[in-house]
Amino acid sequence: MYQNRYAFSSRILCGECGTNFRRQKIYIGKTYEKIQWCCYQHIKDSKKCSQKAIREDIIQAAFLRLWNRLASNYEEILIPIL
Repeated sequence: MYQNRYAFSSRILCGECGTNFRRQKIYIGKTYEKIQWCCYQHIKDSKKCSQKAIREDIIQAAFLRLWNRLASNYEEILIPIL
């Protein structure tokens, strides 16, 4: 069973097929080792879903931009929702 060990585990859904993304390490042990997130359906069979992997640093930057916008504009965005 897949464990929710990372901040984005079970929180990123594929826009194409709706499957959860999984965290992957690529180039393990090399100086250019990277972390990426990829659609699990694509990992199993790339013919079933064409969604490409997204680097974790890109996801983190997008999350921080969203968080900062919500934090600085919470009165216009969040309070009306409540």
